[in-house]
Amino acid sequence: MFIIIALGLRNLTLVGALVLWTVIYLIFSFSTAKKRQKIDLQKSAADSIAGAHLADTTANNLNLKIFNGYTTEEALYQKKISTQYGFQLKAWLFDRDIESYVNFFTMVLEVGMMALAVVLWRQGTLTIGDFALIQGLIMQLFERLRNVSSNMRSIYDSLGSANEMTDILTTPYEVQDAPNAKSITLSNGAVTFNDVTFGYHADKIFKQFNLKIASKERLALIGSSGSGKTTLVKLLLRFLMSTAGRLP
Repeated sequence: MFIIIALGLRNLTLVGALVLWTVIYLIFSFSTAKKRQKIDLQKSAADSIAGAHLADTTANNLNLKIFNGYTTEEALYQKKISTQYGFQLKAWLFDRDIESYVNFFTMVLEVGMMALAVVLWRQGTLTIGDFALIQGLIMQLFERLRNVSSNMRSIYDSLGSANEMTDILTTPYEVQDAPNAKSITLSNGAVTFNDVTFGYHADKIFKQFNLKIASKERLALIGSSGSGKTTLVKLLLRFLMSTAGRLP
C-alpha cells in the first residue's frame, strides 16, 4: 500500500502499470501453486509409502533376521525411496522453472517501468530523482510479492501433506470384526507349555518341556547363556514354532 501511495503522489500512470503487473503476477503465482499441489500430493503419498515400509521393517527387524529377509527388504525399500525421490526431484525442478519465470517477470517490470518513466520524464512529468525512487519501490514490491509466492507454494505443500495424513487417519481397518461378534471372555489366564519340543537344526533346546504359569503368578527365567531363556520367550510370542507339543 505504501508503494502505491508513494508512486501515486508522483504519477497515476505509473501506479496503473504497477497494479496491472501485480495482478498478473498474483494470478500467475496462484495458478502455479495449484499445479504444484498435484506434485505435492504425489510426493506426500510416496513419502508415506516409503516411511511406512521403513517403520514396518524396523518394527519387524527380528523376523527379518530370523527369515534372512534383509536383501529382499532392502530391494523393496530402494524401489519405494526411488519413487519418492522422483517426485521430490520433480518438485525441485518445478520450483526452479518458477524462479526463472519470476525473474523474467521482474525484468519485464523493471524495463517497462523505466521505459514508462523515461517517456514521462521527457514530457516533463518526472524528474531524474524519481528514477531512483521508482527503482527502490520496485525492489521493495518485488521482495514482498516473492515472499507471497513462496508462502503460497509452502501452503499448498502443507495441504498436500495434510491431505495424505487425513487419508491415513480415515482409512478403515483391514481386519474387521465379524457381524454380531461377541466380546472375548477369558475364564483361565494360565500360560501352559505342554510337552514342547524345539531345537535349532540338530541342537535340541527343549524336549517335552512343560511349564504352567497360573493367573497373576510371577516368575523369573534364570539360567546360563544359551540355556534357552530367550528361546522360551520367542516361543511364547510365536516368533518361533515348536516341532512338537502345544504352546500357550
